[in-house]
Amino acid sequence: MKLTVKLNQLYKSFEQGFQFELNGSLVLLSGVNGGGKSQLFEIIRRKNSIQPQNELAAEVFLDGNSVSRGMIGHRSFKENIKPTWF
Repeated sequence: MKLTVKLNQLYKSFEQGFQFELNGSLVLLSGVNGGGKSQLFEIIRRKNSIQPQNELAAEVFLDGNSVSRGMIGHRSFKENIKPTWF
């Protein structure tokens, strides 16, 4: 699987025209605090954390097919962890 993203506006430390690709069935992002990991997810989701009412201008493609904002879900790690001992 290949996720391709192009940002069509300035957003935080990312310039207009910024592009990136994530390849593989499982992609792990790691890095120091403040390194931009959350901002990459905001760009993919087109959710503006600075002005939540304004959608980010970005193009997202999965394996060459356009992905609309409504097709992208988001759950935190904590939301996905369910204790099995209850």
